[in-house]
Amino acid sequence: MVVKHDKTLADVKAYILSQYAQSPSSALANERAAINKAPLYYDVASLRDIPADPNAFLKKWGRGKVRICPPDFANLMQFKAWRKHAKSALNRYWQHVHPAIKSDAGLLPDWKKLIYFAKANGGVDQPLPPHLDKSIGAIGRAASAAGLHIYDLTTENTQPLINALRGSAKRSARLGVVRINDLINRRDEFPEIAELLPTEEIIVSQKQSHPADKYSRRSGHPLSNDLWSDYKAFVIAKRGTDDLGRPIPAKYTKFSTRTEQAYANVIQQVIRVLINFEYLVGDEALRLRDICNGNMIEMFARCWNTRQIEGQVKIGGHNLYAMVNKQKVMATYLGADKTEIDKIKILLSKIKNSSPDMSEMSEERQEYLRNFLRNEELQAKLFRSPELLMKLSRKILSNWDKAPQHQRMLALKMGSAACANAILYRASPVRAGNLITLKFRGEERNIFINDDDLRIQLQSAAVKNRKAINHEADDDAAPIVQWYISHIRPKLINDHPYRAKLCDSDYLFPSTSFARPLDLTTFYDHYRDGCGVIGLDLTIHLARHISATIILAEDPNAWAQAAAVLGDNISTVKKYYAFLDMDRVSKEGREILEQAVKRARGYKKGQYDV
Repeated sequence: MVVKHDKTLADVKAYILSQYAQSPSSALANERAAINKAPLYYDVASLRDIPADPNAFLKKWGRGKVRICPPDFANLMQFKAWRKHAKSALNRYWQHVHPAIKSDAGLLPDWKKLIYFAKANGGVDQPLPPHLDKSIGAIGRAASAAGLHIYDLTTENTQPLINALRGSAKRSARLGVVRINDLINRRDEFPEIAELLPTEEIIVSQKQSHPADKYSRRSGHPLSNDLWSDYKAFVIAKRGTDDLGRPIPAKYTKFSTRTEQAYANVIQQVIRVLINFEYLVGDEALRLRDICNGNMIEMFARCWNTRQIEGQVKIGGHNLYAMVNKQKVMATYLGADKTEIDKIKILLSKIKNSSPDMSEMSEERQEYLRNFLRNEELQAKLFRSPELLMKLSRKILSNWDKAPQHQRMLALKMGSAACANAILYRASPVRAGNLITLKFRGEERNIFINDDDLRIQLQSAAVKNRKAINHEADDDAAPIVQWYISHIRPKLINDHPYRAKLCDSDYLFPSTSFARPLDLTTFYDHYRDGCGVIGLDLTIHLARHISATIILAEDPNAWAQAAAVLGDNISTVKKYYAFLDMDRVSKEGREILEQAVKRARGYKKGQYDV
């Protein structure tokens, strides 16, 4: 039996229809259409079976970025449009039902007067900052709902109002109190509202930062100065110096900038965990040796294991082993004696022995690749993705000036994803760090495009395993990359939807600096958002696994070919993709067993069979 709710989408539809009858608009028409389609997407019989609950709607359909298109929707753009209009209809109805909480209709008169004053006197060349009415309105709505006038606000009764809010409303209300305090201090400048304001400033707790934040690399806090000075010396020692005593640049050493950042991340992670478990207080001046010694490393390992048991982090020793190993390297540099290093080595052995084989591919990824081999529709979509994404992106580009801001950004993300997939699946499945550092011009150019020819050439120093890459692309890769350079890249630099100031550097994927490529995390987000439009949930590194899997599925003995495409050693490829060989051998074994069973079933004993 379906439970009936007090307020359902049927009530929402009735309210939207009444508003449309009074004042027709395209917004109301879109909301009406979205509500009418709701039973299809909820898989229920009627609108009366769906609660008119914004929180339940948010829990089911989410908010913000979407990676994968939900079932029953043709594509991601259709889903986003439906969610936008349905959410708008719900919010419109909710404001009608609860005006005192969700809109300015329930504001007390003095709050209305103050907000109107802030709006009328805020902005450029005005005595008050712009948008003051928004933050003051947030605390005003909460106070009005509690029956509090402006002059009633005190430190004691304001904090509970803010604590009861969530998300952006809470942040805005907290800022609203700060703005009211500013007005209290400028009371004499605004006699029109002076009598409305509280007599004393209101003190509320601000957003609390983690004690470990003061030890971050960019904090500049005095307690962390010696820590990062020690680390800088460690980095210089790892890279070495030339004959004149000058530090060797990162690109000419094995200790790359990515490796430097990885070690720095370990330092910050160790400090945060040790503070959380109270092995560090959080107000002491730290040196690198304070966290890279045998005792502290053992404490950190125990804390991390506790986090695994409690489900705070993924179970498995891969991350812990890598972090402890980096601590061991830094401890060795800092002068740890043999006894201390042996103690850390024993700890590393325990972590390794208590974890799955770290040289094997994870079971989750193995299962993904098995499903990929069985799903020919997914294969077709993936290998046609550059053209599919380019087509969808072109559709928005053709109407660029009229397209909404978020659609323009999505077009650029799809174009970037199309270019990335053309390189990964038709040229070379390079690692993510190498993909974002590709340069299509200049002295350090490493991707060469001439007419329909495309070639990727990476020096050994730039590759993780120090094996140079020199791969020629398929004929249909170059047109996609050229289209990206001609149509997408200029938009990113000169006409960015969100006015980001990207530089026209030599990098294929530009950033806000001439000296560095696009941030890897940002590129990951763009790539997954772009691929998600056509229903692909991909990471960049999956290109390597998929490429090797396809080669070995076609020819189980093509280990050398798979290693050449990946730019890896044959032994490494055999170690990671041995599960494919086991799958093939298991299948052949089943076929042999099946034939034996058939022969046994056909046997019938005769009189001479003794």
